[in-house]
Amino acid sequence: MDTDTAIRIVMLGDVVGQKACDTVAAALQSIRKKFKADFIVINAENVDNGGGLSPNDARLLFESGADCITSGNHIWDRKDYEDLFELSGVLRPINYAAELPGSGVFICERNDKILGVINAQGIRDMIPILNPFDCVKTAAQQLKEKYATKNTALLVDFHAESFGEKEALAWYLDGDISAFIGTHTHVQTADEKILPKGTGYLGDVGMCGVLDTVIGFNADISVERARNNTNIPMTVAEGKISLCGVYLEIQGFACKTIQPFVLPV
Repeated sequence: MDTDTAIRIVMLGDVVGQKACDTVAAALQSIRKKFKADFIVINAENVDNGGGLSPNDARLLFESGADCITSGNHIWDRKDYEDLFELSGVLRPINYAAELPGSGVFICERNDKILGVINAQGIRDMIPILNPFDCVKTAAQQLKEKYATKNTALLVDFHAESFGEKEALAWYLDGDISAFIGTHTHVQTADEKILPKGTGYLGDVGMCGVLDTVIGFNADISVERARNNTNIPMTVAEGKISLCGVYLEIQGFACKTIQPFVLPV
């Protein structure tokens, strides 16, 4: 591989809670150095006690080294989401209604390398928003054509519950995007692969938070909710933070390396 033109990307999974956000921010420069990353993407929809992201925390992540912040269904939980979407680089899923604030696409350029990010949300076992297949396919093809003569990588963060839906969409987009990374379930999967037309796939990148818990939340409360089918408010767990992510190398628009990782900090 021609390493001078390879585009190196690190994506970190759902950041759960304020302590995890502060930990991620403190680690970003060392992560960039460790992976020689050209771009860093972070899903941060769960920072505010598990639901939402404040504009101040978004600024913290950007100032610490994030290039793009993706999200999902919880990005609407705070009342100030309109202020959040005024920050360049903060995305909401592209397949929400067009009249809602925010964008589902972001372009970042550095050192003659371009990263396009598309954020989308699943509809199986989630709220019924617009069909992600058509929304993402159209956006991906438009971006691929627009930047066809440039050194470009195109990443999709698909925030979804169903792995069947994730895999189906990844195959549908194979060749139109460089990498397809799932978020939302908070559990890192071991299904990384490169599809026949060059798209890298990972079902879920995992989370940044306390791993020895129930998806980052207090285990006792989570057991009570599940056992008795109640809606008791969840509480972000306390404990040792770990960072789940994935390292990608893109060459000639195709994924050449896809390497999930977990960093204890």
